[in-house]
Amino acid sequence: MFFLITLNFTPCILAADLGKKEYTISPDDVLEVMVYQEPDLSVTLRVSQDGSINYPLLGKIPAAGFTKSELEKTITDLLEKDYLVSPQVSLLVKEYAKVSLLGQVRNPGSYEMKENLSLTQAIALAGGYSEKADIDNVKIIRTKDNKRDILFVNISDIMNKEAPDIMLEANDVVMIEEYGELSIMGQVKKPGSFVMKESLTLTQAVALAGGFTETANLASVKIIRRSDGKKQTYEVNVRDILDGLMRDVELKADDTVIVEEENLGRISIMGQVARPGMYDLKQGLTVVEAVSLAGGFTSTAAVDATKVIRKQNGKKTAIPIRISDIIKGQDRSKDVILQDGDTIVVPESFF
Repeated sequence: MFFLITLNFTPCILAADLGKKEYTISPDDVLEVMVYQEPDLSVTLRVSQDGSINYPLLGKIPAAGFTKSELEKTITDLLEKDYLVSPQVSLLVKEYAKVSLLGQVRNPGSYEMKENLSLTQAIALAGGYSEKADIDNVKIIRTKDNKRDILFVNISDIMNKEAPDIMLEANDVVMIEEYGELSIMGQVKKPGSFVMKESLTLTQAVALAGGFTETANLASVKIIRRSDGKKQTYEVNVRDILDGLMRDVELKADDTVIVEEENLGRISIMGQVARPGMYDLKQGLTVVEAVSLAGGFTSTAAVDATKVIRKQNGKKTAIPIRISDIIKGQDRSKDVILQDGDTIVVPESFF
């Protein structure tokens, strides 16, 4: 059973309050109690979850929350009262209770509480947190009386002295999760995955990825998001965001943003090329580039008889293209930029 607690530092034991005081016994500590010349009263005991020990003759004695010297005196006084004359009691903490640090620390695992241990001290024992650690959303899971509480802690606030450190208790589990990642794919200059160390909007994420390419389709950017095991796809017109017609979209961890290439139409390539057929029109595509897309000319192609058939104002116009002038002379100005619906025709040479 979980109880969610809004972090309130007032009732908690704080690191600043305890400093380097003598170690306080905790549940799960193993204590070795020795009484001089009384072997039957020299025993090893584990502190129970309710904080007590069951000691010979004396029965149940509170132990957790006392220092070693305080518990020695308590046992001495109780034995002297009813059983022994001037007993000499000494106590040793043989095994300490532990706390566990899981997730994004360099050495996750369990650590003995050999002294009063704060959250930041425990993280230091575990080698510090990793670069992917989300230190603003650390959880301390604490179990008491069969109830589990979760304390949410912002370590950045502690490091900036905006909040006090938290003292850990026996069997606490500290969970440091990693930042979520965001993937941006397609027509951005630096596609890839990015760590979300803070909240990001769609346009901010695109800026992280170097911005859009010249061929990006801003009118239909897709956000793929998983929720409750189901995949949902949202389509966003980024032009409307840039023009102030709609609010920017807040992204979530593990979102995938896909920026597709803008579809400017289709062109046809017919005749003596390796792969004649229909091709998507890209921004600034020229005749020479389109022929290259189609695998280049065949050996029987009449290269300089290449034409572009273009329909304008309801009429078809043939635009002759002397490929050799473009290639040999390196005069790219004679190359024609294609338009939607253009057809490139490469006739066969009979000589």
